[in-house]
Amino acid sequence: MLHLDIQTHRGMTAWSWGGVTVRASASLQNKAGETIWTSKSYKASPNGTNGFNTARTTAGKIVKEMQHRFR
Repeated sequence: MLHLDIQTHRGMTAWSWGGVTVRASASLQNKAGETIWTSKSYKASPNGTNGFNTARTTAGKIVKEMQHRFR
């Protein structure tokens, strides 16, 4: 089972332009409910380099980590 932990924060900072900052991590659990893998926690603030899409950016970082880990 894949478990996602997502936290959002809306705030006005010099770099967020009033958008939503997202922090996300993921973990995999076996059928017994035991955690067999946990990702790093990734954070993205809205800016022009990520198209102001912080959810896609953090999800992409988690997927990239999983691809590297489970090759």
